[in-house]
This record gives sequence, C-alpha cells and structure tokens, in this order.
Amino acid sequence: MKKSNNEVNGINSFVLGTHSQMNSDFSASIGYRNINTGIGSLILGNFSEADSTYSTAIGVYAHSHGPASIAIGSYAKTKKKFSLAFGNHVVADADYSIVMGGSQAFQLTNTVPYSLMIGFNSDLPTFFVSSSDGAGTTGNVGIGTDGPDAKLDVAGDIKTEGFRLVNGSQGYGKILQSDDNGTAIWVDPPIGTCVQCEGGSSTGDVSSIIGINNTAEGIASFAGGIDSQALGDYSFAFGNTARAEGLAAVSLMKDSQALGMYSFAVGKGAIASGAGSFAIGFMNRAIAGSSYLFGEFLETNAGGNVTIGFGDGLDYLKNNKPYSLMVGFKSDIPTFFVGPSSGAGTTGKIGIGTSDPVAKVQIKDGDIFIEDIDRGPPALRNRMPGQNHR
Repeated sequence: MKKSNNEVNGINSFVLGTHSQMNSDFSASIGYRNINTGIGSLILGNFSEADSTYSTAIGVYAHSHGPASIAIGSYAKTKKKFSLAFGNHVVADADYSIVMGGSQAFQLTNTVPYSLMIGFNSDLPTFFVSSSDGAGTTGNVGIGTDGPDAKLDVAGDIKTEGFRLVNGSQGYGKILQSDDNGTAIWVDPPIGTCVQCEGGSSTGDVSSIIGINNTAEGIASFAGGIDSQALGDYSFAFGNTARAEGLAAVSLMKDSQALGMYSFAVGKGAIASGAGSFAIGFMNRAIAGSSYLFGEFLETNAGGNVTIGFGDGLDYLKNNKPYSLMVGFKSDIPTFFVGPSSGAGTTGKIGIGTSDPVAKVQIKDGDIFIEDIDRGPPALRNRMPGQNHR
C-alpha cells in the first residue's frame, strides 16, 4: 500500500487523495494538494484551499477564504463571509456577495456587499443586482454597470424593432420611465422588466426576464434563456426549460429544477427538491434537505449527506444514509463510504465496498494488496511481497 503523503491534524476530519494538508476539525478534503485550515471546511478538487469556518472549495485552485463562503470552479476565490464565487477566474471580495462567470485572460471581482455579478471574458460584469435597503425594499439591476442608479440601469444601447415614443404619455401597456439625463416617461406598471425578450411574462414585483417565453412570477426573480421559470421569490432560472420554484432557489442549464427553498440545481435534468440541497451534474436528484450531489445519475433521500461520482446510467447511485459520504463510479452502490458520528468527540465508520460498516473500517468482498512490506507480525511479515491479504 503506497503512502498518500497526506498530513491530517483534526478531530472528525478526513482526507481522500494525496499530498493534502488537514489542519482543522470536522473537515473533509478529497483530491490532490489541498489545504484545510477552517473548522468544518470542505474541499473537493485539486490545489484548493478552505481556511475559514464552514468554508467550501470545489474545483482546481479554488480558494475559499471567507467564513461560510463557497468557491466553485477553476481559480474561483472567496475572500469574505457568506460569499459565493462560481466559475473560472472569479473572486467574491465582499460580504454576502455572489459572482458568476468565466474567463482565461481576465479576473471578474465582486467587491459590492449583498450583490450578484455576472460576466464573461472580461473584468467587468455584464449583469449586476445590487443590495436592497432592508425588508420591504428591492435593489437595482445593472446591465453593463456595477453601480446602477435606477431600478434598471443599462450602460449601452437597447436594440428593438418598431419602437415609438410619441409622448402624450401614451397608454395601453405603457412603461419606460427615466430622469433628466435621458428621461422618457409613459410609466404605469412597473411590476416586472422585460429586456430583449420574446413572449413570456414578468409578473412578480421587480422581476425580470431575458430571452424567449420565460416567466418570472416571484418577487425580485429572474428568468432567462428559453422557456425558463422563476416562480419563487428571489429565485433565479437561466437556461432551456430551467425551473426555480423555491424561495431564493437557483436553477441553471437545460431541464434543471430547483424546487426547495435555497436549493441549487445545475446541469441537464438536475433536480434539487430538498431545502438547501445542491444537485450539480447530469440527471442528479437531491430529494432530501441539506444534501449535496456532484457527478451524474446520483440520488439522495436522506438529509445532511454528500454523494460524489457516477451511477451506471439509469441505475442511480443512491445515498439513503443521513449525514454520510458516498463515492462511487459506474455502479449503483458506493465504493467508498463514511458513516455518521454519534456526536461531538466521536468519529464514524468507513466502508469500502459496503455502506453498512460494522467496524471502524470494513472491506467487503475484496483483498488488500500490500507491496514490499517488511514490518508487522510474523504471519504478515513472512508473506511474499505483493501477495493479497485477507
């Protein structure tokens, strides 16, 4: 058995992979050359860091430096508390900030607290949502600017066909509105905002739609792409037939569904129906609350667990064990399993080939291959190097 070269110093913590450092309690690391120093931190990837309490880093060179922050992607980085960075070369550098996007040549950084910034192949955002002033208020939306001065502030041209102003201030559907620096007027609605859209509806207060046949019914919700729906308050749906139904839910890509409040579904056919659940990947189903799926054809029906890998096509890898970790590939049963602890100061059990370990470590239906061993009791030491041991 070859050395993993991992350094593990933490209570109820584990490392899976090689050359990683674990210097925190209640933490987990899976991958290569990762560094955990934050209590309750989680790393899934390579060359990544999580050094704050309850911080999470997922990807390559993903760095999560803010308490309870999440960095997902390549060179994604969070620096402040409760922030989220999702994409490639993106940085969340303000409390409660969110940044999404991707670029190889530029770094997109959100330094505005309580805001959302989205941009691609630039150090400036294309889409921005600002903070509200408190209960009963809503923020501003900027397109081409991260400092919107109006409910919708567009830094650039708006292209449309068949537009007339006339200004009497006309009737029927009305809308438009502005100020002395280019004001239009008309007014009436404003309930939702439609920008470069065809069909669909924006009926939620301060909701927005962009694209074809999208629906935004929730307060401050956003639906974009084709046939997408943002039905929950503060929800975000973008893609082809994406559906964000829960409060503050996020649904991205084709046929994804974020049904639970605070749920997050990313990937073709991904479903996150549990409260606070994450379904990231192809055809994943996070049914239980606070469950996390990363891969393809995965399902969880128990809360507080993490499942990583790939099912065997429609034979899903299913995690029905609360507060556990399953890892498996091309099968409906896990290769690696970490069970729950019974409370503070305790550790769980590990199963290889089984999800019901009866000992601290249980290996089912398999051998242990030990190479070039020269230590241990005589019965073990006297075996030829390279033999299997049961």
